[in-house]
Amino acid sequence: MNREHSQDSGIEDKNVAENLQFMRMAIQKTRRDIDPEAPAMIVWGIVNIVMYWSIYYLVMQELYKWIFPMMVPLLSIGICVTIFSGIRVSKRQKKAGYVPHLSQVIGYIWMIVLAHGAAWSAFGLFYDFFGGPGFLWAMVYSIGLAMMGIVYSKEWLWGGVGIFAGMVTALIFKNYAYLILGLSMGLGCIVPAIFAQRHYLMQRKQENENV
Repeated sequence: MNREHSQDSGIEDKNVAENLQFMRMAIQKTRRDIDPEAPAMIVWGIVNIVMYWSIYYLVMQELYKWIFPMMVPLLSIGICVTIFSGIRVSKRQKKAGYVPHLSQVIGYIWMIVLAHGAAWSAFGLFYDFFGGPGFLWAMVYSIGLAMMGIVYSKEWLWGGVGIFAGMVTALIFKNYAYLILGLSMGLGCIVPAIFAQRHYLMQRKQENENV
């Protein structure tokens, strides 16, 4: 009786281990299949550097009225590239016959954090608090990239950590806060995007060679 029980228990443990292994393989494959959309993140990194450094210059020159006109075209470029990149990736996934659930989760993550950032930016502008939105958007990027790093690829996690470190540094050197924030946000987007895209292309190349 005990022998039969131990055999049944051993079979169950083996089945559980096999199921867990299958789940891990499925998750890893899903991660490999998700396009990191590196071009969009690189563009946003450049936009952040140019925008934050331009704000710093305009504030130093007391040209406050030019801040908003400067931001509009830069943000428009980033939004257009993001929309185009999203459509391109979506078409490719539908053509392949699947849309990874993890990709949708990442999209929801960014929708939530960006909505919070936009709402609090508008709130800050109503109260004529100029310094707040800059740090707020750094926090939004830091949280968004860190969450991507947790659910998708560790490259993005380091980007989030780097931006957080930039925020702390900016608080210490307040006179150069926007220069520091712009650089940390730019590099926090660009560097992980390059590594993530390289990793993605290498994985796809290996899969094609194995087929």
